[in-house]
Amino acid sequence: MKQPQEDSFQNIVINKIKNIAFLTLAFIGKVISINAQVQDSLLPITGEISLCLEKIKFDQSEFTIIPIEQFDNHSSLLYSSNANFWKVDAQLDPDSFLVVNKESREIIDIIHKSRVLGIEKGGNLKELARLYGFIHKHQDSVSIKFVRGRKGFFNFDSIGPKLQNAFYVFSEIGVNPNLAQLLLLIESPNNPDAVSVSGARGHFQLMPSVARRYGLKVNRWKDERTDFNKSAKAAAKLIKKYCIPQAEIICRNMDIKYSPTELWFQLLALHIYNAGAGTVSKAVYLYKGKVSEGGVLIRTLWNTNYGRFGNSSQNYTQVALGSYLAYRNYLDQKSTRYYSELTTDNKF
Repeated sequence: MKQPQEDSFQNIVINKIKNIAFLTLAFIGKVISINAQVQDSLLPITGEISLCLEKIKFDQSEFTIIPIEQFDNHSSLLYSSNANFWKVDAQLDPDSFLVVNKESREIIDIIHKSRVLGIEKGGNLKELARLYGFIHKHQDSVSIKFVRGRKGFFNFDSIGPKLQNAFYVFSEIGVNPNLAQLLLLIESPNNPDAVSVSGARGHFQLMPSVARRYGLKVNRWKDERTDFNKSAKAAAKLIKKYCIPQAEIICRNMDIKYSPTELWFQLLALHIYNAGAGTVSKAVYLYKGKVSEGGVLIRTLWNTNYGRFGNSSQNYTQVALGSYLAYRNYLDQKSTRYYSELTTDNKF
């Protein structure tokens, strides 16, 4: 008499398995559909270059990302310790500190601010770094630095949906859309209305004079730097007419072979966008005759402090790569959470 109950139980289990399989296949179908869209989503940058996009849908929103891996052929800049350091920093809450080897960017530890402030009441982090090194028996040659988490600075929920629009604006002007992606991920991603100390404003942090030069109205009554599409066009024009030509001049003077599609060249253009061609050129030409490869040049700039090319200039493209890795991780977590909700919210 127990057999019918067992059969009933088995049927319930089988039905549950079928339901799970159905939902899994449905989810896979969505992924396949998205991947199919990726294959169709080729942005023409010029008559000769195209690149792939990845589209991820969740929570009624569509997020787009350009995989940087397609540009980083040999230099491995994307997965350097420098980029990883800034990725971790971008994901770390501001109530915590990274303990890092200042030269190599190797992460030594992550500690809560209470431990830092409890030891060093005066806020002298340099002195605390020396104390930390002594306690943990690090060699004197290891320069330790404390860096506070910057997760609050990044707002991927807000900036993510804007990327695709920027991609097409840059593409129409003939600029690699990956540059739009990197700029949007690091230039005021949390507050586009913020004005920098130097006077830059908007999602692309354009200076007033530069914005006017490329067609924007900036006066006491109107500031088009806060208009996303207009500022995107101005930024793309700036890169096309100034940053890329100046980067090409630098490469020719350094006798370095280059391609506009290579990641290191894009990073060089971003350094010029951030610091200006004159500042970058002076830093680069320190190594004329000593550096003959683009990836090595970028890594060298990450450790160069010369003239106006200081700490923020060194970090600029490192933060760009790190924020990209943090954004990709953010999308991976969101898509995984979407799949989890899809399966657990259904009652069998």
